Amino acid sequence: MKTIRWNHVPWLSLWLLIPFIGGASVCAEDWTPGEYMKDGLCGEEIFRDVFKVNPEEPWAWIRENKEFHRSGEKGLEIRPEPGGLMGDGQDAKNILVKPLPPDAYLVTVYVQANHRSQYEQGGLILYLDDNNYIKFVLEMVDGKHWFVLVCELDAKPKVINKLPASEKGGWIILQLKDQTVTAFSCDGKVGTVKIGTADFPMEPRPRIGIFTQSGEPGSDRWVTFRDFVIYKATE
Repeated sequence: MKTIRWNHVPWLSLWLLIPFIGGASVCAEDWTPGEYMKDGLCGEEIFRDVFKVNPEEPWAWIRENKEFHRSGEKGLEIRPEPGGLMGDGQDAKNILVKPLPPDAYLVTVYVQANHRSQYEQGGLILYLDDNNYIKFVLEMVDGKHWFVLVCELDAKPKVINKLPASEKGGWIILQLKDQTVTAFSCDGKVGTVKIGTADFPMEPRPRIGIFTQSGEPGSDRWVTFRDFVIYKATE
């Protein structure tokens, strides 16, 4: 297994990844998170799915609509449909989840989208049920793309933080430490930035995965996911 190690530098009160290694942007689309991160932490890869074939067990779909997801060379593409999780609807389609390993420490995925409608989104989800989850998404808000972290517990959703996304794609990262979940974004212009932190119970054990929501009726826009990776902590 590949071991990864990280460094950090503070910038404008945010944790920012060293932006260049060997002359290339560490957050370019073809880069995989791992070489550098934050706080001198380290991790070892324990699971990877590049999504070039249809997800199989232990992956499971929640409210699957087979017409609106497809896998191929680009990765897994999901077409956002109307509906969501926050509020009374709880009807987000094509939530894809798998068991969260007991030693999971970091979860990363590359997400790319061309959102146009308000609140259209796609990203990572730490999911117990429709009333208890953390979602970390690339979302359209007021005509701009944002990285948004939301925590809902006992049907009470809370936006933890949101920061502008400089591009329509990037790496999104969840760090799991005891019952604390920290979100980082990483795109090609800014580097790796800490978005926010939320407390979330790990018993009963939530599942981890990806999802989309708040699509526009009749839209042909797809969110692309690739290189879903789980790391465990190492000394």
